[in-house]
Amino acid sequence: MIDFEAAVRDPEHPTRILAAFDSGDHLHPNDAGYQAMADAVPLSLFE
Repeated sequence: MIDFEAAVRDPEHPTRILAAFDSGDHLHPNDAGYQAMADAVPLSLFE
């Protein structure tokens, strides 16, 4: 299981997306947020 929420969560406000990853609607990630989510996927899953 991959916790995508943890990848973009604001550690000071755990119910929010980190501002650097927020698309502006406080619900969906921006490009940097999607990159953080992709980086959370261990490539070993595909071996």
